Amino acid sequence: MNTRVFKDISKYQHRAWLGFTTRQVIFVLPALAITILVLGLNLFFWQFGDWFVYGFTGSFTLPLLLFGVYCPNHLAFEHYLHYRLRFALTVPVRTLTGKENTHAKPTKTINEIQAICD
Repeated sequence: MNTRVFKDISKYQHRAWLGFTTRQVIFVLPALAITILVLGLNLFFWQFGDWFVYGFTGSFTLPLLLFGVYCPNHLAFEHYLHYRLRFALTVPVRTLTGKENTHAKPTKTINEIQAICD
């Protein structure tokens, strides 16, 4: 019997059900169930406009699908978001020149501002 051996065992993902990984079962199947449920109820109880229902369903299911399927740089989506937001929203201590915070605007005192206005 031939088996495939991964070079890096940390990339192995357990297949839980019907070829889906455990992560996909937890996130994708509820997203599909919510989509079918909401759109099916919209067929019978036509109380809201189509775009409202599509937006409502998309606002709940798209994040679930991203958390379940999308893995940029081989990271889980929540880890990718954490790193991306943390590094995008922080000001670097050192710049490429090696000097500390040269791109920040210098602050002026009230006396300097009044001297400019006079």
